[in-house]
Amino acid sequence: MKVAKLAVRARAKPAAEGPLPVRNRTRQFLFLTIGAGAVSGIVALVGPALVTAAGAALTTQIAASTAQPIQASSVFPPVGPQHKTVDVYDPAPPVRQAAPAPAPPTHNAAPSPSPRPSHSPRPSPSPRPSGSPRPND
Repeated sequence: MKVAKLAVRARAKPAAEGPLPVRNRTRQFLFLTIGAGAVSGIVALVGPALVTAAGAALTTQIAASTAQPIQASSVFPPVGPQHKTVDVYDPAPPVRQAAPAPAPPTHNAAPSPSPRPSHSPRPSPSPRPSGSPRPND
């Protein structure tokens, strides 16, 4: 019954007399928030320079030893020599212009009497570039 003797000899802890006071963690929250912002700001300022320097060092060490230059003729077929000379200051060659459209036939006959009252003639329109003439009323 050794176990019973040990249990009897153990000291009992005194019970808490009241609830523990609530700790104010405002300082801890502000410290963590401001500290995280400061660390991320420093990393944002210094980080890209470090990453760029490390990347440049790696590419110059690794890529320089593995990359072999290739001949352009193995990718592109050879092009024959070109012997064409163009003078950009020469005037353009003359362009053949189309013959002018034939004039419409004129009617010399006397006008027929019409039941409509006569009106003053309209001015003739300027010639159009199209081949068909406009009929006049």
